[in-house]
Amino acid sequence: MCGRTSCHLPRDVLTRACAYRDRQGQQRLPEWRDPEKYYPSYNKSPQSSSPVLLSRLHLEKVTSWIPTGPVSTQQY
Repeated sequence: MCGRTSCHLPRDVLTRACAYRDRQGQQRLPEWRDPEKYYPSYNKSPQSSSPVLLSRLHLEKVTSWIPTGPVSTQQY
């Protein structure tokens, strides 16, 4: 098996499981991007779509080290 995973919760159950509190203390549900691409499965292949939960704090940390400017001028 090459990196197979399982995510078999229905979308509404998964959404409720990922509820969080915002800065004002209100409970929020995460927003789905492309929800039609998700389908529950006990045997997900590496090419299938799987949900990923990102927080704004996480995104701020990641974007702080991403270089800016045109990709063609970046030194790698």
